[in-house]
Amino acid sequence: MGISAWERTRWDADDTGSRSGNVAFRGPNWSVPGVGAIVPTPREASVWRGRGVCEFLSLIFGPACPAFGPIIRRVHVVRIRLQRLGRHNRPFYRINAVDKRTRRDGSAIEQLGWYDPMAKDPAKQLELNEERVKYWISVGAQPSETLRDVLAKRKLVDVAAWEKDREADRKMVEAKKAAAALAGEKKEEKKA
Repeated sequence: MGISAWERTRWDADDTGSRSGNVAFRGPNWSVPGVGAIVPTPREASVWRGRGVCEFLSLIFGPACPAFGPIIRRVHVVRIRLQRLGRHNRPFYRINAVDKRTRRDGSAIEQLGWYDPMAKDPAKQLELNEERVKYWISVGAQPSETLRDVLAKRKLVDVAAWEKDREADRKMVEAKKAAAALAGEKKEEKKA
């Protein structure tokens, strides 16, 4: 097959002209003093282009890139929420742990149970893997408002904090209604 473009452009750290502690770039190669040229294979090159230089170098040097310092990892929030299934006028919901940025019916990290609001028997309306729900909450997953109510009734979340939040929500709704009513009265006075 021949020599690839990546292999043809190999060179040593001595020809880089780099100063001590710097990383020099010429063409597709990187050079770190004391290490020599870093020439990615074609497979590594695709990783390099997709993730960025520092993440590529972290593949070689480990979690801390000596040229750029430690890599800051993004933290993704996990939500426990409902995914609607079923048909028209016959809803059925899965309870899933999902990345917060995922759309409502997107892919889930883990299925934790299901909720069938149309079931006649209340005992058959909700099936929940409580062990896994407790695990996800312990690692920082945030339940949606609807599921927080369900989990509080099953005492899987802090009930006192839940009641406090519910009371604050009720007060906020009442304040918005009062403000809307006051704004409506002011509009009527201006018209008259």
